[in-house]
Amino acid sequence: MKQNQYIVALELGSSKIVGVVAEKLPNGQVTVTNVYQEQMSNCVHYGIVQNIENVKGAVTRILKAIETFVDGSVTSVYVGLAGRSLHNHLVEVERSVDSSRAISQEAINGLIAEAKRTAVRNHEVVGAVPVSFTVDGIETRTPAGQMGNRIKARINLIVAKNRVKGNMDHALSYGAGSNKSYIITAIAMGKHLLTKDELELGTLLVDIGAEITTLAFYRNSALQLLTTLPMGGHNITRDIAVGMNVVEETAERIKKTINGPLDASGGNNEVIEGVKSGEATNFIIARTDEILANIVAQVTDAGIDSANINSIVLAGGGALMPGMVQRVEDNFKAKTRLASMPSGITLRSHAFNKPEFVEAGAIVAEAATLIGDGSCIERNVFETPEFVTEPVREDKPEPKPEEEEEDGLRPKKKSSWWQRAIDKVKDVFTEDIDDTMN
Repeated sequence: MKQNQYIVALELGSSKIVGVVAEKLPNGQVTVTNVYQEQMSNCVHYGIVQNIENVKGAVTRILKAIETFVDGSVTSVYVGLAGRSLHNHLVEVERSVDSSRAISQEAINGLIAEAKRTAVRNHEVVGAVPVSFTVDGIETRTPAGQMGNRIKARINLIVAKNRVKGNMDHALSYGAGSNKSYIITAIAMGKHLLTKDELELGTLLVDIGAEITTLAFYRNSALQLLTTLPMGGHNITRDIAVGMNVVEETAERIKKTINGPLDASGGNNEVIEGVKSGEATNFIIARTDEILANIVAQVTDAGIDSANINSIVLAGGGALMPGMVQRVEDNFKAKTRLASMPSGITLRSHAFNKPEFVEAGAIVAEAATLIGDGSCIERNVFETPEFVTEPVREDKPEPKPEEEEEDGLRPKKKSSWWQRAIDKVKDVFTEDIDDTMN
């Protein structure tokens, strides 16, 4: 009987590190059983691990907690990959094929592998996503099985600065560190958080994190753009801290406490920790509009017509600010919604049922498609000792040792009183007979 498989996923963000353990049932159902997180500051900047030892310590504590929970050892992990330098790099590869045979999946995989060998200066290729194919000049989405002379592929390479993965490698050295698989978070989110219609008709996925904002545009069921901005929710917090002359912890609480942080009217001008909410709102609106303006600029520079953006899906902690959905919708003139947990995941842990964990949920969902027949956890097995039952023996008296004859050849039996009496009578008669004869 096929056993349940365990998935362990990690998301390393600028404000927190999240660890998730999930079970994949034989029927393919994925259930998140527990989630662990550690708040971090000044350890991961713009998606790049800076303080390797602190991150390593946090990851170690999370994985040890998972091992205690499942009563086993973590043998491998899936890690979300994000960062300031992450972006797409479009390449085209083309080759001749045997026109007498149908194009095979192996040939298509060969094109993708060839594309991944493209050198991108100062960057490492961390993934490859096909955009389109043409067979003999005719565009197609399914080249496998078609006949033709030449096949051409347009492929988006996903690249990042070398130290994005390099620093993670050093930080993920506990136990399963040598057995880690990287999953590009933005790709996993597009695959598992967007609907089929959104992927087809044109959707901009905007993940507003603490220090970076990641943009991924999908159209015709293919990734068209992936890029990042070096700004996020933490920029808003710092603006309040500097402008209101308070520490960042206080500024963060003010930002989260204001009822209408993006309401320019300042109708609810209450005092929060000595700061007028109306004054703090001015900083929040100014920085939020700057972030949105940069998003528009990135999309425009990529040659994407705003008319092709049919909808926008928001994720990340910065997207949860009250009024953010409406503000984005007003700026882009496109219907906007918040991302929700992948539909293929059930939640046994209520702590995981929060919007800020959708990125980790997407990583788990993608890991479930990659894990095959393996498992991230080796459960402890305790063998039940075998008890051997011996047959019950009746207690019998030990035979008494018999006396040996004087000559030592055989044992001498003890005489009963009756036998001794008979022997004595025999002796008397024997004596009488002897006297008569004499």
